[in-house]
Amino acid sequence: MKRILVVDGMGGGMGKVLVAAIKERIPDAELVACGTNALATQAMLKAGAQVAVTGENAVLYQAARCQAICGPLGIVIPNALQGEFSTRMAEAIASADAPKFLLPVRKRQIILAVPEPASVNEAVALLLDQLEAFWRGNDVEE
Repeated sequence: MKRILVVDGMGGGMGKVLVAAIKERIPDAELVACGTNALATQAMLKAGAQVAVTGENAVLYQAARCQAICGPLGIVIPNALQGEFSTRMAEAIASADAPKFLLPVRKRQIILAVPEPASVNEAVALLLDQLEAFWRGNDVEE
């Protein structure tokens, strides 16, 4: 079975939304929720992830074993998510062969030079369109 890794930290709110949306849109995927802390992991598990793991080593291990990775932009930036995302975690995600489907998160230090979606729901919908296209074997915009 193909696996999608959903990574989040802090309270897991964004990861929870992603897990629920992916589960509905791509029901044949095995969803692996990886939180930087137990609270984030629990939120994603409650949203319907089949596998739930927590912490740095879990990110390092799972990043190499999934066919797609989803989460906030910070999962490829060292010290993101209020410092919860280590350099090793960001490197593991960024270096993984799997494509990364990242949600833009507005932070003072990161300026995206493209229009941002109007809402989190709109951003999630756009992410799901691209993830589903990839999952079904169609080309994804680069």
